[in-house]
Amino acid sequence: MVRDHGTETFERVLASPGHVWQVMPEHYAVCRRCAELPPCAHETRESEIDAETARLEDLLRMAPGDCLGCGQPITDRMRYTRFPGPNLWRPDLPDDSAVVHARAACRPWAQKYHRAWASIVAPTRSR
Repeated sequence: MVRDHGTETFERVLASPGHVWQVMPEHYAVCRRCAELPPCAHETRESEIDAETARLEDLLRMAPGDCLGCGQPITDRMRYTRFPGPNLWRPDLPDDSAVVHARAACRPWAQKYHRAWASIVAPTRSR
């Protein structure tokens, strides 16, 4: 049974025997926008939006031929992965401009771009 301190009533709640109940103090903080306990969905969503906005600003600063992972220029002596076709992350750049260093630090970005590229390009090539 759970007690609602606002109305001083009890409510019957069904839960599994292994459920761990979070006991709240008499006074606790809630988000003023969504009334959830922190970190609330609203706060989490805002931090995800801020991170994605920062990433997009970094992408917009890149010139054609820069690594999509770290943003540094790629020279002829460096090893890299080039994705054919339109640039999915920067559609304003010319075709075949999606390039990522072969460095270990840039590998996660290459894998992320490859997943997006394969989901768009691979279905059209199989037809």
